[in-house]
Amino acid sequence: MARKTEFTPMNEAVKSGKITPEDLNSLREALFFDIMRCLERTRNRCKAHGLEPEEVCLSFDHPNESRGKHYASVSLRIG
Repeated sequence: MARKTEFTPMNEAVKSGKITPEDLNSLREALFFDIMRCLERTRNRCKAHGLEPEEVCLSFDHPNESRGKHYASVSLRIG
């Protein structure tokens, strides 16, 4: 039995024709830059308060920073 992954709905949308691979790549690129702008604004806000993003537990992982990583992640630890 094939293993279901979190990418199954995306693959099904492409196969059914709801979205083309080119549209998907365009969307991914647009979302990535939205995340980058958000991160930059958040960094600026931290620095305005005299703190580094790491000091308030903000981190951003770029998908190309390590081998095998295919996702971008923005996280803020609270508590």
